[in-house]
Amino acid sequence: MKTRGYIQRALEECRIAIYVSFSLSALLYSYVFPVHDQCELGHTSCMMCGMRHAIYFLIHLQPFRAFQCNKLILALVFIIVIMLIDIFHITGRNKAENFLL
Repeated sequence: MKTRGYIQRALEECRIAIYVSFSLSALLYSYVFPVHDQCELGHTSCMMCGMRHAIYFLIHLQPFRAFQCNKLILALVFIIVIMLIDIFHITGRNKAENFLL
């Protein structure tokens, strides 16, 4: 029984580490070290065109303008919501377990 608890806790910590690394790499790629892809130079078009502008408008609480820039912003918002729910679920359960001890 104890082994299952340790394994579950390790998997939860791995998920949080993956979420944090995914978020940091996305921020670094988008804003700190922007990479100029072929689509930005006007040579081709890709499905991520306009995503930086969409994220900008989403951060500034303009969801309709974000959707106009790139339709995939809906998928990104869905993924972020799922990640946040999972993190709150994990941290809430860990706080409850520590409180009961």
